[in-house]
Amino acid sequence: MQQKSKRNALRYQISPRQITYVRDEQSGEATLVNISTAGLLVELATLPVQPDDEISITLSCFKQRSPTESLIFKARIVRVDFDEFAASFIDTTREQTAFLLRLLAQEKRNGTDDSLRMVDGKSGVRRISTASQ
Repeated sequence: MQQKSKRNALRYQISPRQITYVRDEQSGEATLVNISTAGLLVELATLPVQPDDEISITLSCFKQRSPTESLIFKARIVRVDFDEFAASFIDTTREQTAFLLRLLAQEKRNGTDDSLRMVDGKSGVRRISTASQ
């Protein structure tokens, strides 16, 4: 029997980038493993979190057109494994989702991320961008 994926958005696996997050007014950093419009997975987290914790995530690791454009998401921790955690975005606006999609498309279009991959949860990883083939 085929298992259904709990994810409802395509995940993009990208080259390692640092993100910052805040939990209870304390800041931490982590390395982004993959991201979607629904959430993200990070590793090497410096500030411990627990399932159901609410955090604020700042994605300043993407190039933005102007300093006023900011990717700050509220998220809820859904899974914790040693030094990594998965978080689901909450209270996300359409504008934030559209902005994130534009940034990911820009990464692919500009070739600034040699390892941008789309992960669908069923068939694994599919390469959608390479530096040169």
